[in-house]
Amino acid sequence: MAEDHGVESPTLSRPTFNMDFDKKVERIRKDYASIKYELPDIDKLDEDFGILSSLDKYTFILRDIEVIIAKKYSHYIQFFESLRNPKNNSPIFLAFLKSFNDDDLQEIMDIHNELSKEIIKNWKLDVVYSEENTAKTILEHYNNWQTLKFRILKILEKGNIDLLKRDKSENNSNYFC
Repeated sequence: MAEDHGVESPTLSRPTFNMDFDKKVERIRKDYASIKYELPDIDKLDEDFGILSSLDKYTFILRDIEVIIAKKYSHYIQFFESLRNPKNNSPIFLAFLKSFNDDDLQEIMDIHNELSKEIIKNWKLDVVYSEENTAKTILEHYNNWQTLKFRILKILEKGNIDLLKRDKSENNSNYFC
């Protein structure tokens, strides 16, 4: 337990609110609410993609939201590409892959393909910007993410459980005895 020296611990103190951040979030909410297209709830979108904290300055709010969403999809595409093509990757990917059966490997390919389709939507928007198409794509990304995130989580959990089992069995073996 930490000693109390009369100085408040930054991790234990009450949070302070940044007024600039609060104003920024209020402005984003107002601008988002004024958009005439069907969109996901801003708080739900923020929960999945971190929109409110990531959106600093924007010219086209929908375009900038789309970029933030694309970054998340790109992150997971890279992960699943590493699982599909582990040749030049770190040993953790090889160990992770040993956890999967044929059905899991098929699921990895299916998820990768779905993520790829989402990224292609972003590329199309990059070529020709349309506020209406961007709004539709944000809604599609959000809706697709609602099922994808659980499928991704299932893969991550299965690989992690098997890594933990393997780690425990290696620790219990008397290799050095």
